[in-house]
Amino acid sequence: MLDALRGEVVNRAAIRALAALLGCLIALLGVLLGVVLLPGPRFEGSPPSGPLTAEVFAVDPETKPRPRNEAFDVVFIPDVGYGNVSVEADSFLADVQSMIRDGFGRNAAMAANLHLLNFGYVTVTGSISSPCEDTQLPEEAIPPWVDTAILIHRATGPEGRDFLDCSWDRYGTANKDDFSGVVHEIGHTVFGLPDEYPNDGCYFEAKPVLFASGGACEKELKSGSPNWCNSEKTKCECKDLYGGNNACRQRGSKIRTWYRSEDGWWDVMGHTPPGDPPEFGPADWVILSKRFGSLQGAAVLPPPAFAPAGWP
Repeated sequence: MLDALRGEVVNRAAIRALAALLGCLIALLGVLLGVVLLPGPRFEGSPPSGPLTAEVFAVDPETKPRPRNEAFDVVFIPDVGYGNVSVEADSFLADVQSMIRDGFGRNAAMAANLHLLNFGYVTVTGSISSPCEDTQLPEEAIPPWVDTAILIHRATGPEGRDFLDCSWDRYGTANKDDFSGVVHEIGHTVFGLPDEYPNDGCYFEAKPVLFASGGACEKELKSGSPNWCNSEKTKCECKDLYGGNNACRQRGSKIRTWYRSEDGWWDVMGHTPPGDPPEFGPADWVILSKRFGSLQGAAVLPPPAFAPAGWP
């Protein structure tokens, strides 16, 4: 039995060594192709405190690193302010790693399901603009199988205020230090969540989070179906959310007041300060879990905390 176990250890070590060699060869190919993907890093319970390292998969722009529908592909685009990333990428890649570690790694729902995400980058630059909707992106460099591409920038808004980032279709922008911002934008682009802050956001009916009428929201909470709000720590109550100017002009633009089921607390889809990202709300998780669950063979893990509680 002991000899068998020793043999298994040796075999595993050999496999790891071979995988590392293949990873290096693939990484070199990725530099030449300009598209590199980092498979979702794994850690449980709490985010890593040290530098996050991960294998680097280089892929042909026409080929996914994993079979279709087994993971969501998140690609980061460098802003022109990073310079020629194809020649010198260290600064940009350090910011990408920070986004993964301090953004996704410090959000309970994302950290629990990093095995369902691929992270990557392209070396072709975009150009951030104010207003954000005028941002120029190298869309031709983003393979069609990429689920979302986020431009990482260092810009500040007028008079030194925070730059107002945004998202549209599968694209978005995020300041390199706004770890809650990158999670927020991917909440839109990958998971289809609406904004949950008042005025000038993107609002549309997304049950069980946001409703076009108070009656529909109350009916949802009284139906007994939303088991997400049965916890003593979760306060389910419909609160009106004044939409003001709806940025989603194609959907529900005439509705001024929306109704949010998660009471009045803020979560990552509401207004949040830069820094450690707050959690998703329990109603958000209903939508997130279904989206994660749409992946082939997905093992979806519930987060250990929801807003307004913090994690870790």
